[in-house]
Amino acid sequence: MGGGIASAVARALGAGRRADADALAWHAFLIAVVMGTVFTRATLWSGPRLYQALGGTGATLTLALASSNVVFAGASGLWVFNTLASVVRAAGNLVLPARIVMGGAAVTLTISPALIVGWGPFPRLGLAGAAAALVGYYAAGSLVLLGYLASGPGLVGLSLGSARIRCGLFWDNLRVGIPGSLNTIRANLTVVLLTGLVGSFGTFALAGYGMGARLEYL
Repeated sequence: MGGGIASAVARALGAGRRADADALAWHAFLIAVVMGTVFTRATLWSGPRLYQALGGTGATLTLALASSNVVFAGASGLWVFNTLASVVRAAGNLVLPARIVMGGAAVTLTISPALIVGWGPFPRLGLAGAAAALVGYYAAGSLVLLGYLASGPGLVGLSLGSARIRCGLFWDNLRVGIPGSLNTIRANLTVVLLTGLVGSFGTFALAGYGMGARLEYL
């Protein structure tokens, strides 16, 4: 979706339609909030059944839900962060999103173990601690990007004057984003299906494949 949003905003800027670029950014923000909400509701409702179908049982299922419930409760933050980062990049500012990503990686790598094992003043949250650190990072990054776009130093801004709903602008964001999403859906669905196959071989096999799949993503 980020590619579709970036291309729509960049086309508007290239054509000299600054007001449309601002409006496209607003519509992209709304898409992100709606999609995040859909993922939150769907996963909190179907998560136990889904993970059981993939081979999760007992303590493994409990840990999966402890992490998943936190991550997907904050799904809108992930959607908003990546959406706004795409808007900022479309306006030619690659440095700010890169700095937030790199800085956030360092902070998350520090906060995650602190929340998992309970270092110092941090509570011991177990696996949910890693999820909380991830959600917190995306929420903080979203606020930084929102502040940047609302303050208006770049080519694109988020102002209340551009908040009027126009259905055609939703389609401008989606017409590239939807086809582009198909490859991402295919890749992730493949991992999900293979996870279900490996899950039948037990917890250790499931853990090994899970680590391997994430290394492949990297």
